[in-house]
Amino acid sequence: MMSYNLEAAVTVMYRDYMLLAFMVSLGTLQTATTISGARGLWLLPWKLPTRLLGITLVAVGVLIFVISPIWIQGPWAAGSVIHGTSEGREWGTATISEVINARTLNDIHGGLDGNDYARLFPLSALLAFIASALAGTVNMRFTTSSHAPKESNTIDTEGLDALATYDYPHALTRSMRKMRPAIKTDFWQLMSEAPRWSLPKIIEKGWRR
Repeated sequence: MMSYNLEAAVTVMYRDYMLLAFMVSLGTLQTATTISGARGLWLLPWKLPTRLLGITLVAVGVLIFVISPIWIQGPWAAGSVIHGTSEGREWGTATISEVINARTLNDIHGGLDGNDYARLFPLSALLAFIASALAGTVNMRFTTSSHAPKESNTIDTEGLDALATYDYPHALTRSMRKMRPAIKTDFWQLMSEAPRWSLPKIIEKGWRR
C-alpha cells in the first residue's frame, strides 16, 4: 500500500516541474534576447538588468526545484528515500541529505512519465514566451527610454530583426504583411523554374485547360 495519495503526488510534481521549466525557459529567453538585441521580448527596458534577471531566473528555478522538498511536503519524507527509488516513500519533507534523490520519483508512484515531460516543457516554454512578449510590449510602448521609433523613421526590418525596434504584436503584423506577397512571388517563381515533367507543372497545365 502506498502511504500517500498518488494524485496529490502527481499534482506536486506537475506544479514543481512546470515552475522549473517556466523559469528556466524565461531566463534563457531573456539572456538570449539581450545578446541578439530583440528588445521587444525583454522583461525590463534595460539590457544589462534584463540579462542579469535572465541568469538569476535560471539559477533560482533550478535551485528551488532541487531544494524545495526540504520545506515543502511531498512524497519524499525524511527517511523514506531508498537509494533514489520510489520504494517506501512517505508524505512529508525531505532531509538535506535526501534532496538529490527526492525528485527521483517513478511515474507509477506519482512521478512524471515521458509523455508528461513532452507536454509540460513546450507548454512552459510557450508561457515564458508569452510573458516576455507581454512585458516587451509594455516596455516598448509605455517606457520612455524604449519607445519604438515611428514607421517613417525606421529601417525596413522584418522577422526577428524587427524585435530590435518594435514590440512583438507590431513586429508580427509587419512580418505577416510582408510575408503574404512574398509567398505568392516565391511560389510563382518556383513554378516557372520547375521542369515540364514535374507534378506542379502538370497540375498547372491541367488547371489552365
